Amino acid sequence: MNVGTLPPHHAVSTNSPKSVSRHSSAPVTLTRRIGNSEPCSASPGSSGGATSSTSCSAAACCTDCTSCCRRDCSSAETVRPGRKCTPRMPSTDDDNEQAAGFTEFPVALLYRSQFAASDLHRPATATAGPTTASTRSSRSSGPSSKSSTCPPPPAAWLLDTAGCRVPAHQPFSREVMPMVYDFPTITCADPPPLVRSNDTHLLLAAGLAAKYNASSVACCFTAMWRVRGPRWQDDRGVLDDGVAYGNDIRFADDCVPFNDSIAVPHEFVRVTCTDPASPERREVYLDYFGFVPVRRPRGASAGASAREHVSEDALSVLVVGMDSLSRLNMIRKMPKTRAFLERRLAASSMLGYNKVEDNTFPNLVPLLSGLSVPELKKACWTNSTTHFDACPWIWKSFNAKGYVSMFAEDTAWMGLFHYLSRGFVNQPTDYDPRPLLYIGEKHLARGGGNNAQYCIGQRHQIEVLFDYGLKFVRGMATQRRKFFSVIWGTSLSHDLLNQPDEADAMYERFLADIHDTGVLNSTALVFLSDHGLRFGNVLKTYQGHLENMLPTMYVVLPDWVRRRYKQAVKHLQCNRHRLLTVYDLHRTLGHMTDLSTLEDERVLADSDRVRRAFSSKGPQGKRRRPRAIGLTTAIPSTRTCQDAGIPTNFCACQHLTKAQPFEVDVQFAAAFVVREMNALLSRSPQCWNASLDAVLDARRGAPLRTGDLAEDADEREYQMRLRTQPGNALLSAAVRVHVKTGRMQLAGSIGRLNAYGNTSWLCPCPSSLPSLRLISFRLLPPGASTPHHCGRFATASKRPPQQQTPIVIILAINKVLLWRGVSRDCTPHLQL
Repeated sequence: MNVGTLPPHHAVSTNSPKSVSRHSSAPVTLTRRIGNSEPCSASPGSSGGATSSTSCSAAACCTDCTSCCRRDCSSAETVRPGRKCTPRMPSTDDDNEQAAGFTEFPVALLYRSQFAASDLHRPATATAGPTTASTRSSRSSGPSSKSSTCPPPPAAWLLDTAGCRVPAHQPFSREVMPMVYDFPTITCADPPPLVRSNDTHLLLAAGLAAKYNASSVACCFTAMWRVRGPRWQDDRGVLDDGVAYGNDIRFADDCVPFNDSIAVPHEFVRVTCTDPASPERREVYLDYFGFVPVRRPRGASAGASAREHVSEDALSVLVVGMDSLSRLNMIRKMPKTRAFLERRLAASSMLGYNKVEDNTFPNLVPLLSGLSVPELKKACWTNSTTHFDACPWIWKSFNAKGYVSMFAEDTAWMGLFHYLSRGFVNQPTDYDPRPLLYIGEKHLARGGGNNAQYCIGQRHQIEVLFDYGLKFVRGMATQRRKFFSVIWGTSLSHDLLNQPDEADAMYERFLADIHDTGVLNSTALVFLSDHGLRFGNVLKTYQGHLENMLPTMYVVLPDWVRRRYKQAVKHLQCNRHRLLTVYDLHRTLGHMTDLSTLEDERVLADSDRVRRAFSSKGPQGKRRRPRAIGLTTAIPSTRTCQDAGIPTNFCACQHLTKAQPFEVDVQFAAAFVVREMNALLSRSPQCWNASLDAVLDARRGAPLRTGDLAEDADEREYQMRLRTQPGNALLSAAVRVHVKTGRMQLAGSIGRLNAYGNTSWLCPCPSSLPSLRLISFRLLPPGASTPHHCGRFATASKRPPQQQTPIVIILAINKVLLWRGVSRDCTPHLQL
């Protein structure tokens, strides 16, 4: 492992800077009532709320009134008369937690919320309306987490255990609110779709022909399917972008005409409509649709039904995912979906859910396989050109037990198994709409963001995904089949902080449609994300940095399961306040095929086994600690990120204090990060060496330790965000420094916070000057290759550093070249 060393005379600073309050002293006036609010008036010093010389009219509890302004507030407050009214939201949890005080924020940015958002780290009630003693006592969301062994954290902390403490940030804090706004509405259905579908039929709306500049239309559908097995070429419509599974699509030779409606026996079809009155039968409409025909699951033997292979004491599994959604951004941007999960479905919000790696692939691989990416490479995926067919995906174990499997995701071009990878040779699950999403995105995508296209034809891309997913669920419910399914949405959340505005109503409607099928009475539902937002200005804030590490996760179990398996559900509720990962969720999903694993005796035995493993001391004891612990098993409060398989630089449980960027130890740690990055980039000769431009933020601290290893006490962690040149790359990294020796090493990988653009991971164009190849006063190795679009101006320089052209002249020449358009595609050539 590469390490660095601080000079002996630069001791690592142990002083913690004074904390700076983020609260504003400016008064705040709420201009819109939220929930069941009503004005109140109270006399200072009185306990009643009816008589008053001091009037209080607000949408939440006011601290200058002696009683609450809301009927459903849990308690009254008495404060000095004359104080300004500060919004305080009501507590809705059934345990006696204190709501963290909200900082002042513009109410216009809160108006989207349908209910009070004081639930920074607790679920909403299972029933709508004001919270009363009766509703709290009658709630059927399972055993309360309130117990001596699982106390809720103090208001200032999201998690507060011996192994992990995470501060409770506010979703509408002054730190992030300048970047929060209402995302513009995305209109795809203009004009409305000419053809729609239900579970079995295509439906033509002939009356909309005029909107497509046609007096009448003639429509037909063509069956299409993915080519089975390895890729092959065909001149009759095969699509191929170099990826094996999902992109080789063949079309039938005939197009079946239909008028009002027609039953479709195929899984995927292409619909075309023409104007018969036009001279060349002009095509006026093109769309693609998916259906879910009955098919025997892979785990069922010939002549046997799926139900004969699935235990009656088992649950189906439905995983609904949304890319790049932090827990706090869900509070800000998806109030409808959150309300439906918590109030209608009594979902448990897993507050300590921490990502395990930087981006989507290494966070979903553990969920779907139980393995980390390095472990996956050793087991079945030797390199990026290897297909994933041989890997131990979780749906294989469900298929073996008679379940029907489905994996579905939108934004096909950067699919989980296809972005920079080769995908599958054979279809991985029983149902997979990738061909539908791929060809729709290829021919009909529009309204694009930075990476994802919002619309496919006249529908949102996420609606195409949900339409297929709902047909699958309804089909399984009709056939009374158990299923395992993953439905992952990327198009409306991947790129921008405020994008989920547009997705909120669609996710709520999808979950409501699933609920209406009745399938959730026999299904475990998980709603989650892989990580928080990874790009944008919010990552420049400390709160945004933590939000990136803390994605959202909800778990929903059927009512009868919560009533029958009380100990398991008690542990689930308690584990809301424990450090969790996708490794734990993977293990939990495996239990759904056999609910006897949730019996009290089994759950208590598993909990005791885990407790004993965590009680072991020394290095040998640490190795015995399981990385994956089921969510229905009691997770020890001493669990650390190291125990859970979370690298230090992605661990939210750290005691961090603000450090000044100019401090010597911070600068040495930042310089070490850049040196390590340049060592990695040196493997590609076309890459420039990066130089440190600025340290944007630094935090000094150390992960919480259990005291097992004495040498751990001698190390200090630094987490920082820095900018390098060329390319203005914003990076995050964690460095571990040995206090006595100054020895340094990276704690995890280096992450990039802003979009790559045309810099291609710090491999931008070298200088467009004919004889200079400079980067931060440093010559690149002579003869190093360069990107092809800059080759004309990139000739090897043999000048020694002392003969380099003065900086003023270089900048002047670069400016002229940019003005002439010579090097417009290249990154600025020399950075100060």
